[in-house]
Parts: sequence; structure tokens; C-alpha cells
Amino acid sequence: MAAALTPLPDEPCDVSAESAGLDSADDGGQNRFEWAAALANASALLAADSFDSAARLQRRAWQRCEDRAMQAGTAMQIGRRWWAAGEPDLAASCFEIALRLRQGWAGSALTASSRKALAATRSETRYDAIILAGGAGRRFSGPPPTGGAQAAATVTKPEYPLLGWPMLDHVLTATASAERRIVVGPRRRGLGEPMFVRENPPGAGPVAAIAAALPQVDQHRVAVLAADAPFVLGGLSQLRTDPMVDDVRVWVGPDGGTNYLAAIWSTDSLRLAVASLGDPRNASVRSLYEGVTVARVPDFDGYADDLDTLADVEWAEQRAREIRTPDGGRRPPIDYLTDELPIMPLAWPGLELHAPS
Repeated sequence: MAAALTPLPDEPCDVSAESAGLDSADDGGQNRFEWAAALANASALLAADSFDSAARLQRRAWQRCEDRAMQAGTAMQIGRRWWAAGEPDLAASCFEIALRLRQGWAGSALTASSRKALAATRSETRYDAIILAGGAGRRFSGPPPTGGAQAAATVTKPEYPLLGWPMLDHVLTATASAERRIVVGPRRRGLGEPMFVRENPPGAGPVAAIAAALPQVDQHRVAVLAADAPFVLGGLSQLRTDPMVDDVRVWVGPDGGTNYLAAIWSTDSLRLAVASLGDPRNASVRSLYEGVTVARVPDFDGYADDLDTLADVEWAEQRAREIRTPDGGRRPPIDYLTDELPIMPLAWPGLELHAPS
């Protein structure tokens, strides 16, 4: 685990207060009473740095959530666990989910609390993200693996559903810790209100897409990611260093292959690299790496794995439910109904958010 971060501000209402007056013997309040008790006990365990025990109680609380308000409160506490464990990216993904659950439903104080928690993570991570979701529009053909009303679908990869959510939304959730998320591709509904830009002309390649997004980048570091790589959550901290000693840090797979669209750049270095190519249209993204200092980071956990086939998506449906182990690794849940919640929040069962249609 990474070093602990600065403590977050308290929520305006803690769960012990929410449970006050609930009679555990009252059938109508039993579930809510057990939810509040689980979160209160989890909070005490967090104060004692008992993260694994707290995680199991938070899963118990999630199972007892009856509405989006209860889910939001639980997501906020799960985010606080990740934050206390020194995992700002995982924390931000939970705070993002809580904010979306609260917007338009909760009071202004609770909504503001989620925004403040997100702001705290972003002040710690200090980077922007460029997500490439356009280009030539490579497509999957066939029925989505989760079924649904469509008998068949032909959609771009960023739109293709993984656990019912477009792959782009998984990447947006993974980069919730970014100050700005700049999506290069057709404007669509996206989780977290990202900024959209287009390369000129559309389909001019990844370097043209990066060039189109760079004017919107403000931070001194910028992640460059593909929209069909939904597993980057939990691994971004491996790439993000402060200060940036190298021009770019990029993941390298077990086979030795470099994933050029799974990297974090010094923003100044990326601007110079793009400018050095002249016309960015149809330029190879690999050409950006010529003449710059590159730190190649082993990606043994497959954070940068992209999904190119329907078989990949079917495999990803299972992987998306993985949980984090105490040593920082991952494993499938032993029992999906009782084990800890998955790393990826969009894989949490019964989530009261709805994917874009």
C-alpha cells in the first residue's frame, strides 16, 4: 500500500446520527439499522487501520442499501477506506460514484461533501487525462455479452457494454482522480461530465487526437489512455510520479510489448513531441516516443489490457469483479454475494446508477 494521505474532511452527517431513533426490533427499520451499524463499525475499524475487516463490513452495508442515498453514503465510506490506505485513484472512483448518486437527489450539503472529497483527491494526484475514443471507429459486431433488448449490435468499442456500462465509462471512472478528463471522440453521454473534443479531421489518428486535446490540458502531467482499456483503475499510481523525472512513463506488458496509449507524460514534453512531428494527421503514436526519455513500467497485472474481440469482453466480465488482496494484488471473489466489493465500482451489484442509453 502507498503512504497514507492527508485526512479528508468529515461528511456533514455520520451514519451513527442517521441511525439514531431506529428501533432494531422494528421490521420497517431493521435493514436501515443494520446498514448504519455496519458502517459505524467499519468506521471504527478504519480508525484502527483494520482495512480488511472494514471492507467486509462495508460490503455488508452495501447489501443492505435500499436506495441511492444509502448507496452514496456507503460509497463515500469505501472511498475513505481507499484514501486511508493511500490509494487516491481508487478513492476518487468511489467519490465519483457517490457524487453521481447524490446529484439531483440528495441535499446540497451531501452533494458538496462528495465534490470536496473529489477535489481533495485531485489536489493530491495533480494530473489531467486524455482519453482516445474516436479515430477510425474500430468496431465490435455481434450481440453484447450482457444481452438486452438488442438482438445484435454494431457499436464502436468505447460504446460497447462491459457489465452494462460502455467501456468509456469504466475509463472515465478510473480517471476520476484527474482534474480534467478530455475525451477525443464523438460527443456522447459520459459518466463524470467529461470534456469532448474532436481531432481534425475525424479519423486522423491518435497523434491528431492528442494534438486536439492538448490545448485543454492545464496540469503538468497528463495521462494518455485508450477508451477500450477499462482496467487502468488501481494502476495509475505506478505511472504517476512527482516530479516527473522522465518525459513519459509507459506500461510494458509481460510479453515485452509497449502500450503507447497507456502512459503518463510530462505535459511540456508531450507538447514538444507533438510539435516536432509537424502535421499530426496519420502519424504513428510510437513516433512521439522518439527522442524522449522513456521509463518503461512492467504491467504484470494487465492494467493496460485492451479489449479487441468479443472473447476479450466475455473474459473482462469476470475480471471486472476482482477484488484487491492485502498485498496489493487481485483475485476473483470467493463468493460474489458475500466477499468484498470489486475494485471497479461499476461492477458493484445493484448499483442504482443507470448507464447511458
